[in-house]
Amino acid sequence: MYLEWIETLERFFDIKDYFDEKTIKMAILELKKYASLWNENNQRQRAKEGKSRITTWSQLKKLMHKRFLPEGNSSDIYLKVSSLSEGRISVEEYVRELEQLKISSGLEDEAEQSMDRFLQG
Repeated sequence: MYLEWIETLERFFDIKDYFDEKTIKMAILELKKYASLWNENNQRQRAKEGKSRITTWSQLKKLMHKRFLPEGNSSDIYLKVSSLSEGRISVEEYVRELEQLKISSGLEDEAEQSMDRFLQG
């Protein structure tokens, strides 16, 4: 869910040609419930500690990854990619799931590795 939110925002920023100042403002506007409270508290804490405000999307995203991505998330996704099998789903659904897992994990296979994964599943 979190990674999908990040990807959706980045597509939006790209389509609208938003850059630094505008992206951080839009991202903060899109924060809901706990994430919004977390951000407000984080900004207050930074001010108390004499640290500068978060002013770029990259900075905010880095802090959010630390907070909202479970530790070991990338290794969990890698295991899912490695153990994915077609089973009872269609080949099309299997390919889509494999691609989504690879993209969200940042896994970059060589063509041969991708083919091996596909054939193993």
